[in-house]
Amino acid sequence: MRPPKLLLDGRGRLLLPAALREAAGLAPGVPLLIALTEVGLRVSPAAPPAGPRPPTIDAKSRLTLPAPLRAALGLGEGATLLAQAGPEGLALAVPMRLLARLRAARLALQQRLDEA
Repeated sequence: MRPPKLLLDGRGRLLLPAALREAAGLAPGVPLLIALTEVGLRVSPAAPPAGPRPPTIDAKSRLTLPAPLRAALGLGEGATLLAQAGPEGLALAVPMRLLARLRAARLALQQRLDEA
């Protein structure tokens, strides 16, 4: 099964289908932890922090990605992210970063095979 494609709107929001949200254990209003990964982001439920308000999913099932994370990933309006739900939450991959990682792995493998 192919991972769902999610589109980023002009305000940095992603609309999360209910089935994807539920499979990742995410619910509207629950504080979230959003972490940067090699190919995108990991979104998981978090304990309520004492400081500033954490990101949440709103009542319309939208997740707003903080501007610094969008900038770090080079995401703008209309950007596509691939989503995969798992026991640790929701993985969001930027297709170009994913392809770059696969190319690097292929080149490393080719180099090792050439050396053998």
